[in-house]
Amino acid sequence: MTNDRPVRPAQARAVWDVVRRSRVVLAGSCSVKGRPFCTPVWFVVDRHAVYLTTGGGSWLGRNVLANPEVTLLFGGEAAGSAGAFVQVRGTATIHEGMVPARLLAALALKYYVPPRAATSELSHLRQWPVRGRYYRQTPGPVGHVRVVPTSARLLHVG
Repeated sequence: MTNDRPVRPAQARAVWDVVRRSRVVLAGSCSVKGRPFCTPVWFVVDRHAVYLTTGGGSWLGRNVLANPEVTLLFGGEAAGSAGAFVQVRGTATIHEGMVPARLLAALALKYYVPPRAATSELSHLRQWPVRGRYYRQTPGPVGHVRVVPTSARLLHVG
């Protein structure tokens, strides 16, 4: 059973806590033919936008080019264990090239620098070449997706 309620100002802290504790966001989009697609991606939040680590050649990127309306679901890991998730709807745009330096720093601080993150990355060191081959298969230049939220809902499960 899911009870979803629009976010009220008093709930803004709870919404931010779920987003802050999330390590991965599920990004939902639709193809030109209206087929839904959902993929987990790394993200950072900066200046009222969510930046996703995928480019224009990925499925998500191609869908955004066709239909910029996306849905993001935060809370799949530790945040979800408390029974709270956040659904964000927004308008996405594709940007070529790497994210700005401040966002690269934020990504590094979130995904590579914390002790558990560094330990995890090092334990998967042998899989880095596979990851590199996967990303090289994505057509097109390096890029990222920027999502400007238009609405948010705090979802309670249980």
